[in-house]
Amino acid sequence: MKPAEARIAPQPSKAEFPWPIPPFFRVASASAAIHAAACSIELLNGNTIVGDLQSFEPLQGAIRLATADPEGRHHIKLRGVRTIRLTTQLTLVRDVNLIGSVASE
Repeated sequence: MKPAEARIAPQPSKAEFPWPIPPFFRVASASAAIHAAACSIELLNGNTIVGDLQSFEPLQGAIRLATADPEGRHHIKLRGVRTIRLTTQLTLVRDVNLIGSVASE
């Protein structure tokens, strides 16, 4: 059986997960962009799962999510997912270098 602390909160991810960033922007803090992200996942059946996104594997059609429930980690098929939303805010800033390089072309 897992210790009580392990059942209360998901374990931090050891893997790095780069969240997709909109074009011409960058994350203000580089470390925030590469760590697993707290998120909520809405399934097509209307259920919502809250946890820590561990990996997003579009070619395999799945995501891995760590949750606070006794099972801890979940492998979820993308075909059953309606939305994935970050619940931890990322601060984005305009990437003026990239904007300038595109404007000069």
